Amino acid sequence: MGAEASRRSDILGLEQNAAAWLPTHDPEAKLQILTYLTRAAASGLDPIAALQGNLVAWFGQMAGATLPPAQHAVLGADSRRLASERLGALHQPSLWPYRPKRLPGELFSSWLWRLSVASRVAPEKFVRNVPGLRLTDIDRDIARATLDRLSQRTGQPTKHLAAGAINPAFEAEDDAHSAAVESMLLQDGRFLSLRNGGAYRNKRLCCLFYCPLCLRADQTPYFRRHWRFNLSLVCTDHGCLLHNACENCAAPIDLMAQRRATRQPHCATCGEKFCNAKIVKAANLKRQQERVDAMLLYLGTCIPQAERKVHIDTLLAIRRPMPGGVMPVKVRYIPELKPRDFLKWFGEPLRHEHIRPLSWLAKGISYDLVIKTRNASVEDKGLRCPIRGEAGNVGTYWLA
Repeated sequence: MGAEASRRSDILGLEQNAAAWLPTHDPEAKLQILTYLTRAAASGLDPIAALQGNLVAWFGQMAGATLPPAQHAVLGADSRRLASERLGALHQPSLWPYRPKRLPGELFSSWLWRLSVASRVAPEKFVRNVPGLRLTDIDRDIARATLDRLSQRTGQPTKHLAAGAINPAFEAEDDAHSAAVESMLLQDGRFLSLRNGGAYRNKRLCCLFYCPLCLRADQTPYFRRHWRFNLSLVCTDHGCLLHNACENCAAPIDLMAQRRATRQPHCATCGEKFCNAKIVKAANLKRQQERVDAMLLYLGTCIPQAERKVHIDTLLAIRRPMPGGVMPVKVRYIPELKPRDFLKWFGEPLRHEHIRPLSWLAKGISYDLVIKTRNASVEDKGLRCPIRGEAGNVGTYWLA
């Protein structure tokens, strides 16, 4: 019964594709188109890609009937021949029927996975037939030429798709704050979450994190771009630890290796849904993650690039090796980041004017309030702590 329902669902999807690609009111034509799509799907091909590239092979001389009439004669009449016109090129559909928009902050591979699911094609087959490549880390190694082709087929700007990749050569156009931090970490190149290559001995492969509660709560489940960075260990929306593997079989996360097109992302090895993973609450770590995020934002927006190296090197020095298994990586180092010792784990700035703002951020004062106070101090020629009761300043803040 399950196989029959699955077959009916596949046929319904093919009928929708046929109606979108070659609309016609002729019942016989609809049946013939559906027959060709079914035959392509049964042979293991992507039916849409096969339809796009084999119109002439399938329809033969009948394909000429679908061509628009020529606009002008190119061969004149004489005593031996009639006036004739050259046929134009065979019309090729330019936009795919299903083309979901890439969401703000969404990872490129997450959007590509949603595109394949919307097209009712298994992600593993989709990435092999449509982009025509199989990269060890598609978010890092995707080429601009491939993005251009996907842009033509989905109607989305290349720049918007490139913003989801983690290639430092691509400019991010999402939220200005997150883009500043992620671009800074990418330019350094040492904060990207990678794992050992396994069969690819000399390569470092994608290591993707996820929050089960985010995937469970999203109306459209998707993976965030900042989950690819190894300083993101806690979900600041739900206060729980991020996972970096399937909880059921400990296999690494590979969205484009899935052999079934399902709305909820699942493990390509065992089929377990990631949203069902165990929730590990970490309220204290959430507050410290927010402090680190605020200090990184200050580093990326207020401290010149030439002066950032001391902070980047200090953060790298306190990291711990990534343990194996299902639990999130490097969670041990966060409790060591005590506010009073921020100069030890964040580094001492080269200019003294940054010490006090960084100390406020390490204590948990909001980034916006620190920046507002810092800008206002230019006229006062002195910094005052933006906490209620000191120098008459009143502002919203939180402390652990």
